[in-house]
Amino acid sequence: MQDGKVEIEGSIKVRTYALLSRAIEEGVEYGLRRAYKHTDKPDHETFLKEIMNAVMLNIDEVFVFPEMEDHDR
Repeated sequence: MQDGKVEIEGSIKVRTYALLSRAIEEGVEYGLRRAYKHTDKPDHETFLKEIMNAVMLNIDEVFVFPEMEDHDR
């Protein structure tokens, strides 16, 4: 195992929709918590920013985007 990659003989299928759905749901929940981190009444822009950042970070944890493969995390 190297860089989080596992070699498996044979074929394996990933339930992409379920994985993506879980990443989005967890990102939304985390983003909502982050929006309230520094204030009891976050504005609309704060909600959007925190939720979007958290969702994208979660998606990036489970999917590799071809145009970003050359960039190390």
